Amino acid sequence: MCHGDEGSQYLGYIMTLASGIKMTRDEGYRTGQAGEEIMIKSADKGGALVVMDHNKYVGEVLKQLGDPELYERLPFDPKFEIARKIKPIVGEALEKQIIDKDLSEFLIIEHPTTPVMYILPKIHKFLEDPTGRPIVSGCNSILPNIGVYLDRILNPIAECTDSFVRDTIDFLQKNDQVRISGEIIVASFDVTSLYTSIDHSKGLYAVGKKLISTNLSEET
Repeated sequence: MCHGDEGSQYLGYIMTLASGIKMTRDEGYRTGQAGEEIMIKSADKGGALVVMDHNKYVGEVLKQLGDPELYERLPFDPKFEIARKIKPIVGEALEKQIIDKDLSEFLIIEHPTTPVMYILPKIHKFLEDPTGRPIVSGCNSILPNIGVYLDRILNPIAECTDSFVRDTIDFLQKNDQVRISGEIIVASFDVTSLYTSIDHSKGLYAVGKKLISTNLSEET
């Protein structure tokens, strides 16, 4: 946080910039003086507000989507095809009284929208030309309600695994219980594109195996 004269100058600069900005339909912003398109997004960490060149922002998004190891271009929007597959599964669960009518209606979205992807700049890693954390906004799309339901089921199971760490505080508390000798070097690793790197078949197998070995309550 800035203090004194430095803080006042910084705040004045932001207010001057903000006074000349107009929002555009594609969530870009245009300054009134230079006519440059910029993007204003929250930082991935720390709560800062990031002002980026619009072209660099779009370039980072296209760079990520262009990775054939993580993304595949589809010939059409699959949401209605997915919806057709979901309906009979939910209907069967309702018929077998695995779920009730209210839950079945919650899980089926009759008029889904197409999810929208955006990125949060990782300025904690690179201040200039930062990479971005991809976020998919799925509000009113085909899968979020199913995700809410699965989250309620899987969260208690995940918390019972030996590798579960809730947050930084939980990690520090667990770390206090570990005794390390002088011959051990502690190191950390950062996984690139963690969620998009998880193999779907292996992920489903791991979840299924844990579900079979776990006694779920009737409420769950």
